[in-house]
Amino acid sequence: MIERYTLKFTPAVSHKDLMKHFNEGNGFDEGQLAKLHQMKARIDLLCEPADLKKIGELLKELSKK
Repeated sequence: MIERYTLKFTPAVSHKDLMKHFNEGNGFDEGQLAKLHQMKARIDLLCEPADLKKIGELLKELSKK
């Protein structure tokens, strides 16, 4: 049973890195522009070890798709 969980989402590229690259006057290539649309997710869970294993397997299956 999951007692508590926290989800945190942040941009894949930090604002500091984006501004540094912008101020240097360099253009953005296709890979860098695509990365601007991505997000980083952090999941903090308070649960039993058996539940954690099930959640880990679920996340692995989702990442394969």
